[in-house]
Amino acid sequence: MQMEKTVPELMAAISPEEWAQVPESVLELIHELVRRMDKLEQEMGQLKAENELLKEQLARNSANSSQPPSKNPLTFKPNRKEPSEKKRGGQIGHIGHERKLYPLEMCQEIIDHYPQQCNLSSMKLCLIIKASL
Repeated sequence: MQMEKTVPELMAAISPEEWAQVPESVLELIHELVRRMDKLEQEMGQLKAENELLKEQLARNSANSSQPPSKNPLTFKPNRKEPSEKKRGGQIGHIGHERKLYPLEMCQEIIDHYPQQCNLSSMKLCLIIKASL
């Protein structure tokens, strides 16, 4: 791949006789434009370096730095484990673990609790019971 020539190289390719034919106002304009271009290229180099630093900071999270998980961006979802072929939830044939109820002999008092209204329709249960009788 051929590199582009720099402005000084391009200007050096113009002979002194050709430069002598260029009006002074055009020469001043060329020198001002070259000065501005040099300044903009320098600023562009600084901005590229800053951009790379900011991209690196954005990509930083608790998985690849010493940053605590509370500082992760809201969109960060760590890949905790490989997906398995099993379905989510309790598996067929698994023996459940549940708390055993006290025997009635050990209880001091038994209190019956019944809901006052249906959670699905917000109707009073006494109305539902009467309607079904």
